Amino acid sequence: MESSPNAPQTLGEYLHWGINLLRERIIETPQLDTELLLAHVLDVDRPYLICHTDDLLDPKSKIHFFELLERRLRYEPIAYILERREFYGRNFHLNHDVLIPRPDSETLIDFALKKLKENAPASVDILDLGTGSGVLGITLAAEYEHAQVVATDISSGAVKVAQKNAQALDVAERIAFAQGDLFAALENISTKKFDLIVTNPPYLNPKEKNALQADIRDFEPDVALFSPKDGLAIIEKIAVQASHYLKPHGILLSELGFEQEKEVFNLFAECGDWTDIEILHDLSQYPRAIKVVSKHV
Repeated sequence: MESSPNAPQTLGEYLHWGINLLRERIIETPQLDTELLLAHVLDVDRPYLICHTDDLLDPKSKIHFFELLERRLRYEPIAYILERREFYGRNFHLNHDVLIPRPDSETLIDFALKKLKENAPASVDILDLGTGSGVLGITLAAEYEHAQVVATDISSGAVKVAQKNAQALDVAERIAFAQGDLFAALENISTKKFDLIVTNPPYLNPKEKNALQADIRDFEPDVALFSPKDGLAIIEKIAVQASHYLKPHGILLSELGFEQEKEVFNLFAECGDWTDIEILHDLSQYPRAIKVVSKHV
């Protein structure tokens, strides 16, 4: 390519070239992705590219851009390539040990903060169950200065990512981390009762894995995606166990999967430990999470 007189040389030409390659691979946002990759290589923002389309790309940057573009052409998510994703206005570090945060998960944050600000407790204990990259617990700690958070995950790799994010976002002193399966992770944690539990558990049906988009199926961690019993097994465990880890009238917020709202609602209703059961909707009015209140006193 380098010897061809038609090979791209300037930033503008490389942008055009990358966009066309991604478009041919039917990638949904070819321009945005190409701009993000090239801006990452040059350590600049995207507006810089628009103002410097005639600048030449140096050989080292060309190689780096080729490498990143090749990964995107294999449908690797842009967030993993850049090793970051914004959530609730903050940048979070990512790798393949954790799910990519979705904007839909901000529904849980909005509801939790609304409740916290209504009651304005002087201190609040929060459990982020299955923390992944830490977006839920870390965001709540950053947004509510009186929050003390325990963040757990079955994956030791995920716990390391969340710890790194807590340090980077200056809330590490108010978050304790533990590795383990669901509530078993609390064995060596002094706090055993919480005012609020937030969780985004695995809820996809393993039988439907092959039907998923390649960027999810081939790159995001199975342990954070899939759950037995048509995707409901882990949510069912949470419904049975979580009330024992909540203070009187404590709240549990859990995300749920597409068209699972009736099954999940029934799991909590039939358990008998919960009251004020409510399905929460996102900004597009899709069922996104369930809110329940512990009956235990």
